[in-house]
Amino acid sequence: MSIIKMKKLTLVAYGKDRLRILRNLQKTGCVEIQHSEVLDNTFTRENADKKDEITSNMMRLQFAFEFLKNQQRVAGNIKKAEEKAEKKKLPVPEEDRLDYNPKKKRGFNVTPRYEFEEFYGIAERIPDIMQKVGDLEKINQRFTDIRAELTKLQATVAQLEVFRSVSAPLSAFTDTAHTAIILGVINANKRDVVERVKGEYPALFAEVGEGTKLAPVAVIALKTEIDGVLEGLNEAEFIKTTFTFEMTASDKIKELSDKITSLSREKNELLENALSYEKYVADFKQLFDYWNIENARVQARDGFALTKTSFVLEGWYPAEAEEKVMGALHDVTEAMVIETRDPVAGDPVPTLTRNNKIISPYECITNMYSPPAYTDIDPNPFVAFFYFLMFGIMMGDAVYGLLLLIGGLLIYKFAKPVPGKGKLLLVVAMGGLSTFIWGILFGGWMSFDVSGTFLEKLIWFKPIDETNPNTAIYMLVLGLGIGLVQVLVSMGIHGYDLIKHKNWLDAIVDVFAWYLVYLGIGLFALSSFAKVPALKTAGIVLACIGVGAILILGGHDKKGFKKATGGLGKLYGVVNFLSDVLSYSRLFGLGLATAVIGMVVNQICGVIIDLIPYAGWLIAAPIFVIGHVFNIAINTLGTYIHNARLQFIEFFGRFYQGGGHVFKPLGSNTKYTYIEK
Repeated sequence: MSIIKMKKLTLVAYGKDRLRILRNLQKTGCVEIQHSEVLDNTFTRENADKKDEITSNMMRLQFAFEFLKNQQRVAGNIKKAEEKAEKKKLPVPEEDRLDYNPKKKRGFNVTPRYEFEEFYGIAERIPDIMQKVGDLEKINQRFTDIRAELTKLQATVAQLEVFRSVSAPLSAFTDTAHTAIILGVINANKRDVVERVKGEYPALFAEVGEGTKLAPVAVIALKTEIDGVLEGLNEAEFIKTTFTFEMTASDKIKELSDKITSLSREKNELLENALSYEKYVADFKQLFDYWNIENARVQARDGFALTKTSFVLEGWYPAEAEEKVMGALHDVTEAMVIETRDPVAGDPVPTLTRNNKIISPYECITNMYSPPAYTDIDPNPFVAFFYFLMFGIMMGDAVYGLLLLIGGLLIYKFAKPVPGKGKLLLVVAMGGLSTFIWGILFGGWMSFDVSGTFLEKLIWFKPIDETNPNTAIYMLVLGLGIGLVQVLVSMGIHGYDLIKHKNWLDAIVDVFAWYLVYLGIGLFALSSFAKVPALKTAGIVLACIGVGAILILGGHDKKGFKKATGGLGKLYGVVNFLSDVLSYSRLFGLGLATAVIGMVVNQICGVIIDLIPYAGWLIAAPIFVIGHVFNIAINTLGTYIHNARLQFIEFFGRFYQGGGHVFKPLGSNTKYTYIEK
């Protein structure tokens, strides 16, 4: 349970062996490549063209499975509309039907796992797979063209609808030598304007057709009067049509509607064709990860120091994997120079932590703050203990705990996350176990009263107890007590780290002197309850020794006058200490909140059952389920966040630096697949 010791690898080999060396190192799954230092008579080369090619291929593949995902959703909506219409016994036009049976979705998307050679076998099928991607790109382009054409046709049909009652071909509305013949539309509510204009121009012919919002109007006027006529018709919002089709509007609408039907049918056929590529999604994703790894290789090669015939490779690997790494290298060639060494100050050493199955899930909590630096103490064992402990106190209900435990484990089982993933599910499951234990001790069973049952004998105290108002104080004291322990532990870890680095005086001033002060205060407080004068005297003596050590040694690292007064500033630490401990009162607040919300839900259901005989149970049942599900969800989220905050601020604040970067071996950056080590 610690941070694994790493070793630096420096290798010089012939350029012709470069790709095979990289592939073998990747196969080990335990070497992280870093950029090499540019030495005399060496140079670097950036493979920009290769990276652009890989990026382009990855974008095309990403498009392919995202496009199919969208088409599956479209097809699903079409099939739902068909089923809905059939239930209502409504006819479904043939062009709107889809020959497709949506696949039943699995509960979880399980990440495919491949052996190394099996994974790289995809390389032989690259041309075939990219051809299929090209097919989907063509389908998508045709989709785009059809959508644009349909939009244009539908807009034209909508504009022609107002002229459906016009019996003459639209091309007939053309000027003669002395007359202007115009077809247009007016606001249907302003027909009186046309009549008024006709009264002003006796030679004018203007016929208004039917329409609710817009009405067609045919105008025949002398060319010498047309300007005045149009000016008068402007009051009726007259708009001249631009259509000049050699047929009536009705015939043109039919022609365009037939074309729309044809395009809609083609669109569905394209959709069916696109969905036939569903079976290749796994290949698309595997090839995406293949290119992702190839991109990492190219970036690694970009960081090599090169000569005309050789290259320099640098990287990091776990010391325990040295035999495996050396074996992989020598399997390629013996014509190389290899140097390995332990890290030195200033090296950007990646961090690899290894903990047991109970502690390792909590690495996701620590890494959410910041991964430990290589020289840090691994905080995960401590985080695991306190996070587990406090999770249960904050939730505090045995039934909720069982649901979280069973739910987390079941999801983990069926989701089958690959190594390194799904840790949060295990954190929640273990939090459920803690919640179950504390729920028994608090008598929390979905906020029901278990008095008179064997469960009552297991209760330590109830956070909310009408017969004993002091139990809320017990809850507060419990939270502050756990906080006090965790803060003291964080100080102890800091002290250990200082001693490990031989900073003896800092360890005395920052940790052990404060231990004496807090122990003295504790004994002094205890003496008032135990009525033992010796405890009071011992407490005063210990506190004074601690304060004296802080005042005398607190400025040991300062100069001049500050050397004598530096300890005064250190004494301010007691305020920070008390502030940090008080932060743990959130255990008290969240623990009570879970119980109170549960009680309110139960009381609402009880009132409904009492007010409405028989049917009250039917109404109360969904309220009960929804209410408690909400309580579990909102308080699990609150517990997760506030628990993490206590670790990050109050616990990490005294000893943990972080700032490391997680060890990422070459070839581990897959997104959709997992390569077995």
